[in-house]
Amino acid sequence: MRKKKHFYTVICLIAGVILLTTAAAANYGNANGYPLFKSAIKKLLYVDNFSASVKFELIYDGETLQSQETLVKLDSDGTVLKYSKDVSNSGLSENQIVNESWIVKNDDDSESGARYSDISHSGDQWFIYPTYSEPWSNPAEDEFTRKAIRFAELIADTFVGDLKNNFVQTSNTDGKVSYQIVLSGNQLPEYVSAGLSMMFSAAKNQNGTYVFYHPDFDMETEEAAKIRDRAWEKLSEMGNRGVIYVSADGTIRYFADIDEYYGSDVYEPSVDRFGDIIHTLNTDPTPETAKCYFTVDEEGRLLSSIVEGIVSSYDRSGQKHTLGIRITANINDYGTTVIEYPEIPESDTVYDYTVNDPNTGYHVKITRNGVEVTEGSEKAVVDTEPAGDTEDTGSAKE
Repeated sequence: MRKKKHFYTVICLIAGVILLTTAAAANYGNANGYPLFKSAIKKLLYVDNFSASVKFELIYDGETLQSQETLVKLDSDGTVLKYSKDVSNSGLSENQIVNESWIVKNDDDSESGARYSDISHSGDQWFIYPTYSEPWSNPAEDEFTRKAIRFAELIADTFVGDLKNNFVQTSNTDGKVSYQIVLSGNQLPEYVSAGLSMMFSAAKNQNGTYVFYHPDFDMETEEAAKIRDRAWEKLSEMGNRGVIYVSADGTIRYFADIDEYYGSDVYEPSVDRFGDIIHTLNTDPTPETAKCYFTVDEEGRLLSSIVEGIVSSYDRSGQKHTLGIRITANINDYGTTVIEYPEIPESDTVYDYTVNDPNTGYHVKITRNGVEVTEGSEKAVVDTEPAGDTEDTGSAKE
């Protein structure tokens, strides 16, 4: 009987040790989530060969309103050192804006004297500029960068606070470890609500002078030009403050500020414009949820991450809306990324600024359909508009 009693005692001790060890391992894995995420982000700053995609989404009432996706490739030892591609989308239209750029290493006898060239294009136009700055440098070699990283790290630790204990390990297979943290609005610190309220007020109280036109207002007629002149004259009479709305028949109506215009009977909300959405909301945003998911490999390198925050607010009619931001990142090909040299279609137009003119010091060679069409001192013309003064041709309906 005594032997059996000792046997049960040993079994209980072994079971206790197993339970304690399992619990300790689980707690260690969960407690390790935040520092592991922070370390993975810091490591990414020091990597000189990788491929990554980052997508930024603006979400309104559960639908993606606008998105910006960036693809980045880095190969600091390659002939093509860096590649980036930006794709902008509006979820409510088929409009898509794509821009690409490459940083390539020049030959030692390059006429511009620059170590690198920046090749970019949008549509069927290409631009080649000399660049003298390094496309990538190791943060460890720069004292200011090291201090900036350390400062950002301390700020993040302060803001995260005890929330770091909410990270939960969700999987650990094939050397890949995944974590998540999901918080409801009432779990977030009070400074989150205060910050949202401040930003909301700042967005609604932007100063500026605007002229908005009804979509059916014919901008091409001679009379329309006179009406447009009268609209801006009216703003000048009002001290260049406020908003002018021009109706379809050319009637001019003045509003003291942008908020008064958005609250008027002539404005019809347009959910494809972020500024319009902000002005249709009537109450301070309230945090709804905050989420973060990430995966690292066996070396602690970041493989993927999703960060999402959702807030809610009510419009002037009392209807509830949600507004959120989602950032999705995927990183791969650590140490194996190779970037191809860009192929420029012969039919496209190329503006090459890498050749110096000995007389002017500035030169551009323009090639179209594979033929040099002009060569001399020219400068690209960029259309610009005065900051703060805006004309809008389709933001309201009567």
